Amino acid sequence: MSTFAAWVAVMMGAAVEINIAPDQPIPHVYVDDPLIIELNSSVDAEARIELEVKAAHHTAPTIVGLESVALQAGGSYWWAVENIPTDRGRYQVRIKVELDGHITETDATFCRVDRPVSGDYTLPVCVHLEDFDTRTLLALKSVSIQFVRLDADMPGLEQRIEELSAMGLRAAIRIDTEHLEDAEARAEALSKALGGQVVRWEVDPRDDPAALACVARALRRGVRRARQALVTTGPEHLKRMLDAGAGRFVDGLVFHHDAPPPTEIAALRTAAEQAGYEGMPLNVSGRVVTPGNAEEGAPLIQQTLLNLASGVVQTEIASALVFDRGLSESYVHLSAMAHRLKNAVYVGSLDVPAPVEALVFRADNQWLIVIWAGGESQGVTLPVGEATDLVLTNVRNDPMTPPGLQEGEVMLWASPAPQFLSGQGGSVLLEAAWGMAQKEARTFTKTQSDKQYLPTEAIDVATAIAAADAPAANRLDFFTLLQTFPYIESQWHAQELPRAVAVPAMASLARLARHLCAVEQVRGKPFIEPLQDTLARCREYQSLYLTGSTTSSERQGRGDRLLEEVNRLMAEAEYLEASGRSIEADAVAAMAEWRARSIEDAAKAAPLYKPDPLEANRRKPGRKEE
Repeated sequence: MSTFAAWVAVMMGAAVEINIAPDQPIPHVYVDDPLIIELNSSVDAEARIELEVKAAHHTAPTIVGLESVALQAGGSYWWAVENIPTDRGRYQVRIKVELDGHITETDATFCRVDRPVSGDYTLPVCVHLEDFDTRTLLALKSVSIQFVRLDADMPGLEQRIEELSAMGLRAAIRIDTEHLEDAEARAEALSKALGGQVVRWEVDPRDDPAALACVARALRRGVRRARQALVTTGPEHLKRMLDAGAGRFVDGLVFHHDAPPPTEIAALRTAAEQAGYEGMPLNVSGRVVTPGNAEEGAPLIQQTLLNLASGVVQTEIASALVFDRGLSESYVHLSAMAHRLKNAVYVGSLDVPAPVEALVFRADNQWLIVIWAGGESQGVTLPVGEATDLVLTNVRNDPMTPPGLQEGEVMLWASPAPQFLSGQGGSVLLEAAWGMAQKEARTFTKTQSDKQYLPTEAIDVATAIAAADAPAANRLDFFTLLQTFPYIESQWHAQELPRAVAVPAMASLARLARHLCAVEQVRGKPFIEPLQDTLARCREYQSLYLTGSTTSSERQGRGDRLLEEVNRLMAEAEYLEASGRSIEADAVAAMAEWRARSIEDAAKAAPLYKPDPLEANRRKPGRKEE
């Protein structure tokens, strides 16, 4: 029963309690269920109830009245309200009660949403819990949010973590070294008490690398180690911290920014790569939008998806954007995003006129385009080829009339509120993947100074991809790029290639190759090597590294990081194979193999948290830059 939605009307000595959606733990109503109103009276009475129901996206309210009903003292009367809107959204309800000739009015809210997503899917969202409220946690679970972040100074934190674990939620804890009293001792105590129940420690040292080191070492004295992430305010701050050796203690980043543009996220990633840290997981933590705004849902979805498209693992939002003394405006939008993006991965974006965004995702063999306009609504033509099974929904997941397909294109009216267009087949995935491949190819070949260090063959392939008028990749070019990984790795550790060039080049090459894996699937030409043979070779390279590894237990060495990346690619290849995308699976496995071939050289790397010997030598006084 949603007891927190109760309202008590006291008139002439009689008390009538009214509950909205008493059959649910929070005041939501599923799209295929009626709205239930429960009436409880302290005395025998005749009552009449009238409801005025209105959603923000409706122009006028709907008024529904109940004929006089006899209430019995201590009894319960359920009213299944008919003839009210059934589309998804957040509804405001004005309740008018007439009892013994006296009329009292009050307001309540409820949300009409889809049933929770089945399976173990979780949105790429983390919620900051400033106050602990079980109703908020129930709301999170119902929209497929599983990650919450708490502050280390929250009262009763240890008990709160136990409660979260019991509900199947995963916790991150942030330690602010400037505001937490005796942060080092608190970190050690928390790690020992909660180490097995925390998925991520977030350390905010401000501009104090020594404070980071103290807290990080204290956390490692705990029972079990979880990921440790550095809270950073941007590329310049991150560079200062990494130059001071912060990379020795962290294996993740949290970008403190309300709504970072993609260029800022890319700059932060580049700063990490130039310091030697490729593929460091990145979260974004900030306000995103101001809670309580009737228009908050659309920009929240926009920013979350833009972050996801930029490689952000999770976007942290305030709990008030889900529940704030009741379900928020964004609750419906998050529910819709969970349904439309279930198990989807970002592929790329379509080439549409600014300020329109058209992001493309893939869930197994179905594609999904999320489209919105950054300003005024405008018509947009999207190339989809011979696509079938077109389904269009609005930002709340209400069905809309699918666009007509004419000569391989559809026309949509893009508005500030995102729309979701899904389908099968056609050219969408190829257009998106190839567009991203071209963009990354330009990044890979962007400066003449980098080209002097990189193999001519790889530069030529990337240049041809960037300049092609249509998808033109072939298998030979794909393997030419993959074979570049061991070369760059060995040149770096032989001190023939600066770290600030080598790691960004390999990171860019990895992104380019991954986009080409999706292109290979669309091209439809099978690989000769069976998947399991490729994966077996990967395991051989991994075994050779592990049996001869001398990397410290701090697991900050280049070899260990590359080993994790190979494991990730192998798991992805097996998932793709199970999903029916066997060609893409073979391509990703090939990526894993050529990265695994680099592990032996990676094991020779100097510690990443120390200055690059080659760069230091090149910058000695009196030495001319090459």
